[in-house]
Amino acid sequence: MSTRRRALVGGRRRSRRIAWVAGSLLAAVLAGGMLAFAEVWTGAATLPAWAPPAPYRLGRALATLPFAGSPAWTWVRRHVVGVSRWPTAVAPWSNTGVPHESALGPGAYLGWSDGVRGSVTFHGHACSASDPLVALTLILGDTRVELERGAVVVSDDDVGIGYRLPLTTVTAPLPPGEYSAVAAARCRSGEETLHQLGAVRIVALPADNAGIAVSASSTPSGGVPAVLSVLNLGLRPARLTRVEYAPAVAATGRVIAGAGSVEQVARWRASLFGSGPAVLDPPSLDAWPTGTSQTDPTATGRAATDGGPEPSAPDQALRVRPAASLDLTLEPDQAALIVVTAASLYPTRPSRPVLFRPLVLYETAAGEPGGVLERDRLAVGWTGP
Repeated sequence: MSTRRRALVGGRRRSRRIAWVAGSLLAAVLAGGMLAFAEVWTGAATLPAWAPPAPYRLGRALATLPFAGSPAWTWVRRHVVGVSRWPTAVAPWSNTGVPHESALGPGAYLGWSDGVRGSVTFHGHACSASDPLVALTLILGDTRVELERGAVVVSDDDVGIGYRLPLTTVTAPLPPGEYSAVAAARCRSGEETLHQLGAVRIVALPADNAGIAVSASSTPSGGVPAVLSVLNLGLRPARLTRVEYAPAVAATGRVIAGAGSVEQVARWRASLFGSGPAVLDPPSLDAWPTGTSQTDPTATGRAATDGGPEPSAPDQALRVRPAASLDLTLEPDQAALIVVTAASLYPTRPSRPVLFRPLVLYETAAGEPGGVLERDRLAVGWTGP
């Protein structure tokens, strides 16, 4: 091969190597830019008037990145991207800091509607105490719900979880459905802002004619958004069919549930939580049985029956169940326990608040559908990072 030809071949190889390196660098820059944009988009609570809200699934996808929790990417997020250093919605125990602005925190919210009125509660305040809210518009898909000032209640409440949360509760006719929602707010100063709300679901309430009672407690710092005690006070059996606790995009659909006598359910609850704060470790959800009753107290290091008798039927035992198919039968004066854990929610980045009033749906022996909403207690959870 002549010297000239060798030089041409060598030049082409160098050009290909340079092109490959340049292409790889360009791809890395584009990928990094897209990730940075995604972090900014999902991390922002307030948006320009023209911007659409970030899909909730994007926050879920960011949490699954293999390098999501690496020190290098954490440094990039904090010092280069500059988002989520002071998240608007902050879990009080996270040591992350306090919100740097007044905003409605993007999260996962379950509200209700009975056809005449409805209600949903959001985390955060759209305006500050010195510049209060004067007008709020919910944008739910193609529907705009213009709210009068009296329809919006802004508060800082404990809601039975041991610390105060900034809350904004809306009470108005709301259309049932699943939404990637935003809220347009105007403060007294005239400042107008567009707030990401994340995933919002409004459920239609069915009639409640079977005498089912539901009470709820919530320990979000222990990874337990809701513990539901369900009691059949009626004269007829009822089959619990499902429990609603979050928008579909935010819920994994896995809960721990079982039914039996009131004494049995009390023993289950005591074995899980004792008399103090909830101690259930959310990741242990994967260790619970999914198809058979748990009778061995050493099976997961926790006794499902706590040494007590089995429920009326093995398929009523406390175990992991699909939230959309509980299949628990309550005879009169029998009870059920339903536990929504952190594993019942998809992790997101940043972490998101999950606020809901639990809805338990059932069928009577005659096949009549019904449901009961826990109106008196707001359940609170946070998605994992």
